Amino acid sequence: MRSESNTIKAARAYKKFAELLLKSNIADISGGVLYADRLSRCKGDEFIPLIIELFGKPNCNYSVGKSEPVFRYVQEVDTALEQYHVGQIGDILQGAILCELVPPKNPYKRKLNRYVKQQLNLNSLGHAYWRNLPKWKQDLIHPKYQVWYWKPEIV
Repeated sequence: MRSESNTIKAARAYKKFAELLLKSNIADISGGVLYADRLSRCKGDEFIPLIIELFGKPNCNYSVGKSEPVFRYVQEVDTALEQYHVGQIGDILQGAILCELVPPKNPYKRKLNRYVKQQLNLNSLGHAYWRNLPKWKQDLIHPKYQVWYWKPEIV
């Protein structure tokens, strides 16, 4: 068994998670545009080429049966730039979810977590709450929001 650095393991997990997340949300998408946040944690990886390979070629991989690829354009962007600020909303929501998994010491992060739940009228962002709700009930109670947890298999 080969030994990998934690950076490589993190990059692989990030890619797999992104693939699974995209795969579960592309049923009705053709010819879309994907802007991926420039990665600071996994510098030098092959994330964008992988996404193009999996989703960016017509009638191949996740675009099988489609005359257009799922994504006609994929680009890495810097969400610190004004034109891509909408990407930071995802970071805020992801951070609020992470607070449920690993309660932070930072009081501002805890406050943001409470605020997000209140504004979205969500009971919880925690694993136990969402894992125990069947999909049909999630759609009924929270028609606009879903929290999806994935745990990698240990190899």
